Amino acid sequence: MVEGRIPDSCDEYIHAEDDAMSVPQVSSEDLKQATAVHLENIQRNIERRLQVARTQGDQVLIHLLEAEREQVMADRPPIDQLFAEFNLPT
Repeated sequence: MVEGRIPDSCDEYIHAEDDAMSVPQVSSEDLKQATAVHLENIQRNIERRLQVARTQGDQVLIHLLEAEREQVMADRPPIDQLFAEFNLPT
């Protein structure tokens, strides 16, 4: 595609974009590690918010955050299972 020219079709546009940038390849181990760190950060954030709510004596917020913490922990499948659900290599 000539720069500055409007593509004639979506297909031409897509291929022009493919040439312009590519998605970096990430190893499954790196992805697993990033997923684990992300989930740990979510848990740490909830714990920090719970601590503040307790300090302030906000019983409603404490109840909501405890429920959120339980849901996150209960819904957290093993990382290999998570990868399988999205057809990612383990």
